[in-house]
Amino acid sequence: MLGALFHSGDSTQATSGQTLSHVDKVTVQIIAAKDLADEDGIGNKSDPYVKIKSGRHEKKTKVMKGSNPTWNETFEISTQGLLSEHDLVFELWDDDIGFDDALGSAVVPLEDLKHGPRDIWLGLSKGNKHKGKLHVILTPFGRQ
Repeated sequence: MLGALFHSGDSTQATSGQTLSHVDKVTVQIIAAKDLADEDGIGNKSDPYVKIKSGRHEKKTKVMKGSNPTWNETFEISTQGLLSEHDLVFELWDDDIGFDDALGSAVVPLEDLKHGPRDIWLGLSKGNKHKGKLHVILTPFGRQ
């Protein structure tokens, strides 16, 4: 149903045709990544995981193996009290003994989520270099 609304407590999920004035929380589904860099050297597989950050809130996936991992994990990130110019930040890391290596990152502005759910492949970068892709599904909840 185009323009339908779904309610979750005091928040409303916008679907196609609806716009939220403020995003209070986001359901984040981390699906998979592909073409990740091998930071552990030739013959060693990376052990990637994802950190999701928004303001003071941070979530982390399980550690997987390889350059094309699948997580299928879901998190809820509160964005209440954050200004709409804040972002959801996705960082991919390689789990190592001692210090973990950054594999790449991507940013989604909260403003971009006011028009409803997004099922997207995010381009990951490290410095100015392309470092693979991350598949996420983002479902915003908030006030109209």
